[in-house]
Amino acid sequence: MTRDGDERGTEAEGPQLQIWDSDTRRHSLGHLVLGDEEWEVHLLSETVATDLARGRIAFQRGGKHLVTAPVIVEDTEAEVVRRAEAMPESMLRQFLVSVRD
Repeated sequence: MTRDGDERGTEAEGPQLQIWDSDTRRHSLGHLVLGDEEWEVHLLSETVATDLARGRIAFQRGGKHLVTAPVIVEDTEAEVVRRAEAMPESMLRQFLVSVRD
């Protein structure tokens, strides 16, 4: 259950504890070409606690919006952003393929 009492998770997974700050920020990471598709790539960073931040990668193309689970966890949001900006294109491509399936 979240702080506001909402239960998360699928029936197969069961409820999952998800407590984090609702202050999510979007950082542009540029564009990614996969075949004949061009996707906008963003980092969604959020502060989880006073000493922990995490980031998810978001892909957008037209009206389609895909988001990974948290893939970066660091002590500060600045470190999350730095790691996302240094992420190789091949890794971003793998994330995109994994959320498309």
